[in-house]
Amino acid sequence: MNKSVQETVLAVNIGAARVIQTVLFALGCFAMIDAHAQICCPAGCVQSGNACITTGANQRSCNIISCAPSSGGPTGVPTGPHPAVSPPHAQGPSQCSSSATTQADLSAATSRCVGSLSSNAKFVGCLFEDDAGKAEDKRTGLTCVNRQAALAAQCRARCAKFAELTTNRFCKFDGWTDQQWQNAFGDIGGQVVGSAHVEACGPKLKTAVRVSSAGIKQKNNFPKLGP
Repeated sequence: MNKSVQETVLAVNIGAARVIQTVLFALGCFAMIDAHAQICCPAGCVQSGNACITTGANQRSCNIISCAPSSGGPTGVPTGPHPAVSPPHAQGPSQCSSSATTQADLSAATSRCVGSLSSNAKFVGCLFEDDAGKAEDKRTGLTCVNRQAALAAQCRARCAKFAELTTNRFCKFDGWTDQQWQNAFGDIGGQVVGSAHVEACGPKLKTAVRVSSAGIKQKNNFPKLGP
């Protein structure tokens, strides 16, 4: 095959690849439009406006899940060449289970959460510590490791929420634990278990009180009272 033919074949292959890419992109857009047209809630949850909440007395928010393709009628028989398939992460009775827990279980899970936050904050925050972090070390009188641990300790209330979400109930589908983590830490950058901006969990740490050497010397030179 000469060079010109090779170049022609290559150009055709590239053009075909671009056409396929365009078609796949269009199909993806249609799928997204269809998915956003309705709200689907997992098992044990009901729709409330544009959100999902749990049933029962103590209601809390649930994650919205992807909706299965529309069925063909009241009997639920799918239409078209491809049958409707439930999304792999749909919370069905066979995928989720509940268990009785004690306060000790919740406390242990909360402590594990704080420990995970602390370990990650020490590793990332101290390995890549910037000038602002070093200034905080100086202001608080703490080493970077101790300062990150103190910041993570202020996340205990959020960790208690995560422990409650994951200790009483567990689902087997991929990403379920990360979803519960996002419920507790998503607003401060927590996307996967152990990640979050721990400095946003509470107020700034206290400034260390320092006494100058001159002040210590002056204190030691106070005149003695008495005979």
